[in-house]
Amino acid sequence: MKGKGIEPINKGGGTWLIRVSCGYDGAGRKIMPSRTLHLDPRKSESAQRAEARKATERFRIELEDQKISPQKAITLKAYAEQWMVTYCKRKGLAKGTISEYQNLLDTRIVPRLGKLKLRDIDPKTLNSFFAGLEKENLSGTYSLKFYTLLHLILKTAQREQLIMINPADNIIPPRKDTAERPVYSENDVARLVEALEDAPAKWKAYGLLALDSQMRRGECIGLNWADIDMTKQTVSVKRSCAYSKGVGQYLKSPKTESGKRIIHISDKTLDALKEWKREQNRIRLVCGPNWKDEDAVFTQDDGSRMFVQSPTKWFPLFQKKHGLPPLNLHGLRHTGASLLVSGSADIASISRRLGHSRISTTLDIYAHAYEEKDAGLSDAMSQFMYGKQTKNG
Repeated sequence: MKGKGIEPINKGGGTWLIRVSCGYDGAGRKIMPSRTLHLDPRKSESAQRAEARKATERFRIELEDQKISPQKAITLKAYAEQWMVTYCKRKGLAKGTISEYQNLLDTRIVPRLGKLKLRDIDPKTLNSFFAGLEKENLSGTYSLKFYTLLHLILKTAQREQLIMINPADNIIPPRKDTAERPVYSENDVARLVEALEDAPAKWKAYGLLALDSQMRRGECIGLNWADIDMTKQTVSVKRSCAYSKGVGQYLKSPKTESGKRIIHISDKTLDALKEWKREQNRIRLVCGPNWKDEDAVFTQDDGSRMFVQSPTKWFPLFQKKHGLPPLNLHGLRHTGASLLVSGSADIASISRRLGHSRISTTLDIYAHAYEEKDAGLSDAMSQFMYGKQTKNG
């Protein structure tokens, strides 16, 4: 990188500030790396200045040969701001992901580490940061989000030769400590389905579909009637509904191709959807020209798509009313998947139904259910191996 040496500044006591002008960065800010030089204060000022000028020239050559980076003096805050624009745009990250990254930066990373220069961030600094998160009683799972983002930002800086090593590589990441996902037992599921029979048509359809299809909340709300084939009894997952601060509610495509999938549903679930469709048509007639026709399956009273948080607010109230054990809304997806595992469905089919890109993901999430299933297989194997011996004995 071409640079131009700037006249050294005498700070007194043999201390000199040497600088090299290296143009401007992508944001139009002047790039002027500097270095503090300590000389023998007993020498005359003219002699010190001559040495400082020679040091400035060596500094300029180092920069030109790319032995050091002119932006090593950039702070984490300034670099993170650039990174959020360049990296996130290049990768085409979802709005929700960008919003989450920004929140992690704004709440703790920038306030505590933002003023530090990239070159000054070391493993000790990061360990101190995560020790602070631990004192706040943040879960390991949540702390891991901060680690992942910091590691990604610093890794990009390393690739751009702003730092020689990524200090996040040399610390132990926080450990996930999320409790095992709770699910309903078969008896609880039977009680839930019975209670849904008396629920309003919209919520009956939503509850049965969420449990039967194992679709995510956003996928259910993102459904259009055109995605449901009443003849084949299938639902096509083509989009998801999401919400992020500053953006509002929006539709997005699945992150991976495996997220786009066709799911077969039961007769009872299809009947509930048809019942809701008839009710929705009656509401449409009452609403008249004010109806907002988005073809959405799950709607508000004016036809606009249901707000993404609505099912999350509805479900706890529904559980309390019917004396059902507490379970978060996403637990319906895990309950359905766990029942499929215990019902001896093959893992590849379950993984495709859930929209997982890798079978290993399904195995990791439902390891407990597979352990229980494996215990049953052990009993069966014992019968195969030793059953005849018992009978003959």
